[in-house]
Amino acid sequence: HPLRRTAYPTADGPRPSGSPLDVRGGWHDAGDLLKYLLTSANATADMLLAYRLAPRAFGPVQIGWTVAQLNAALGDSLTPTYEISDQCDQLAPAAFPSGTSVMVLGDTLVRVDVYDPGILTPEGTGGGDTEAHLLEVYGSRAAVTPHKYSGPEGHYVTVPDAKDPRRMTIFETDGISVLNYRAGIAPGVEYVEGCA
Repeated sequence: HPLRRTAYPTADGPRPSGSPLDVRGGWHDAGDLLKYLLTSANATADMLLAYRLAPRAFGPVQIGWTVAQLNAALGDSLTPTYEISDQCDQLAPAAFPSGTSVMVLGDTLVRVDVYDPGILTPEGTGGGDTEAHLLEVYGSRAAVTPHKYSGPEGHYVTVPDAKDPRRMTIFETDGISVLNYRAGIAPGVEYVEGCA
């Protein structure tokens, strides 16, 4: 080590202080840390933060758009098949983060579902949050009701939009933590089993 005037270890054994050592490539190049690790972590965080789910929008997509508007905004070619119901379908846009889907009623996007943690509401709540934290964040706006299948232990925590009560966010919990959630326009956002 040059400051200690001693040999420093390498994979080939000790080298005299001041002797050249090829450290190009891999983690030995300090530039790699800056060029790849920090910038990719920042880009990933930016992308996740861009997709916040609210009763009016999910990222660049407005809830209430037609399928054609959704496709134009995402550069996609989604086509509802209406296999389960003649008016309702669940779609998974390729541009959306994994663990999400949209519900289409007729030709209108009415709901976005989030199944995985990491995608949050504008208030910073989402999968994995505690039910107590939801009640702390949303206060008297949040209504807690028993879950259709897992109640009385499991709950729905429903938070209506401040400007339009037909729009809401519904969190499904096990009574302790958020398992998944969805946001959109009634009646579609209230369908317990999706399109089934």
